[in-house]
Parts: sequence; structure tokens; C-alpha cells
Amino acid sequence: MTNECIQEDIKNTTSLQLNTPVCFGCGVCMLVCPHGVFTVRNGKAVITDQSVCTECGLCAANCPVNAISVIPQSQTEKVTAGC
Repeated sequence: MTNECIQEDIKNTTSLQLNTPVCFGCGVCMLVCPHGVFTVRNGKAVITDQSVCTECGLCAANCPVNAISVIPQSQTEKVTAGC
């Protein structure tokens, strides 16, 4: 075994958070999200596919009760093991 560094790209990382108890299911996030990240089920927003989130922030900016937060992270992060 050699002492090599192994690097791997982690793409589409996001800090998208939904505070479900605060959400009242208005559906604004679903309407403004250009990537279809949200749907509304049982009167609450639901994140259906977080991996397609581009962290544009439209959902958080338009949520009337601030139930959504997006803190942008780099689109590609390096994970290094064995160094």
C-alpha cells in the first residue's frame, strides 16, 4: 500500500433546510423553484430532490414565514483521504 492522497469531488452539496413545523403549505417555494425541488403534501412543503438544488435562494427569499434557509456552499468540494 502506498501513501497516496485520494481526492474525490463532491458535487451538488447544499445547505437547503426546511423548517417543516413553521411551514403552512402555501406552495410559494414550489412555484418559484426553477428545479422542482419542492412539492406540497399534507399541507406542508416537502423537499423532493435536494440533489438538484442549485442554491439560488429563490425559495428562501420568497417564503412568507421564513421556513426555508439556503446557505450557499461551494459547488465542488474536495474530500481528501490518506494524506
